[in-house]
Amino acid sequence: MANPPNDPNGAAPWPGSDPDTRPLHPGTAAPPPPQGAGPAVWGDEPATTRLPRWGEVQAGQRGAPTTPVWGVATASDDPPAWAVGSPSSGGDGPGWGTRPPGSGEAPRRRRGGRVLLMTMAALILVLTGALLTLLVDRRDGGVAASAGAGIPTAAPAGAATATVPAEEEPVAAVARILGPSVVQIETGQGLGSGVIYDKNGFILTAAHVVEGVSTVTIRFQDGSAVRGQVLGSDGGNDVAVVKVNRTGLKPATLALKVNLQVGQTAVAIGSPFGLQQTVTSGVVSAKNRSLRTQDGGALEVIQTDAPINPGNSGGALADRAGRVIGINDSIRSESGGNEGVGFAIPIDTAANSAARIVKGEKIQSGYLGVGLSAPALGKAGALIGQVEPGSPAEKAGIEVGDLVTEINGRPIQSSDDLAAQVRLGSPGQEVRVKLVRDGKEQQVTATLAVRPGP
Repeated sequence: MANPPNDPNGAAPWPGSDPDTRPLHPGTAAPPPPQGAGPAVWGDEPATTRLPRWGEVQAGQRGAPTTPVWGVATASDDPPAWAVGSPSSGGDGPGWGTRPPGSGEAPRRRRGGRVLLMTMAALILVLTGALLTLLVDRRDGGVAASAGAGIPTAAPAGAATATVPAEEEPVAAVARILGPSVVQIETGQGLGSGVIYDKNGFILTAAHVVEGVSTVTIRFQDGSAVRGQVLGSDGGNDVAVVKVNRTGLKPATLALKVNLQVGQTAVAIGSPFGLQQTVTSGVVSAKNRSLRTQDGGALEVIQTDAPINPGNSGGALADRAGRVIGINDSIRSESGGNEGVGFAIPIDTAANSAARIVKGEKIQSGYLGVGLSAPALGKAGALIGQVEPGSPAEKAGIEVGDLVTEINGRPIQSSDDLAAQVRLGSPGQEVRVKLVRDGKEQQVTATLAVRPGP
């Protein structure tokens, strides 16, 4: 059966009701730029844009095509001086233990001493090389990560203490605490931001930032850069995890299971237009906001007026204690730039997706099987306009005309609210649905299923 409009499981068509809501980074591959031309504005417009925009990379700047990637060998990379022969020797000089011509046979005792010296020198070189290798491995992840690495926790090991002295400016304190945990992610087709959440090299970002790529360049606060591997993505919640082979990083503190308040301080840190470690502030404008996505589904987000722009996507939205409350994701704009309406994925949602990605679990959203509409008058909620045969909704006893007002204790004020809550669920999960039928409230329990194929 054809999927009804406003289906809470991603079936509703993208109606154009939110044409100005856009991700901060498109995530789609752009065609190669013309010869000699720089790439278009990061995360804003395709490479076919003809006029340069503010923030566009120009030739010779960091990220321009002529700039080599740090850590990649070039033709000028020569071996260190101690690894090659002396220029003056010309390759013909005597090696260790070689007798000069005409010197006669050396005494046996001298030869034995020379052999001993050669053996000791070789042993010292071997031990020194082993020590250097061990040190490099420990720095760049050669040591195996501890058990449970990559699973988000509220206070990960090595996280900075979220303490703000009374005399310090709150936003400045957040920048000091959280800055080392925010990175820039460069994909070759654009850039975004990310948040280190585990000292063993695990980084949270938005799925659309790394869409279509498997490796990225991660640039840290100090400007150093390493290669990163995309472990996986949850496109439904727009969350991805990137792993770098480096340990001892400073992870962010996550505000898991923390009840946000509308009007509380919100600080955004990221790389808008490639301007790394940019800090802006505002407030939490709304929470539990349901945002219609381009695939016709809905996503629960935090709304903020902290200025965020293309390149901020995947970066941190934090409270005044420096704890991450969300992953910056998209903006609502008529001009293409910041207009004070930004959205972030709640950190609880992002952490849940990250845990499933790291564990290698299959990413699937819940399916209820109803078509929805908004009631014209009366009590707020999601009005059931259609129930799919054999769906979890039908099995739970949900009927056409029911008004859903709550799911798992979360108030439902619109069809998008219900769609967002169902999308957060997993197949096999039981949800409590409170509804109004014929003027009377009642509650049913539905078990979400896997969405059937087309």
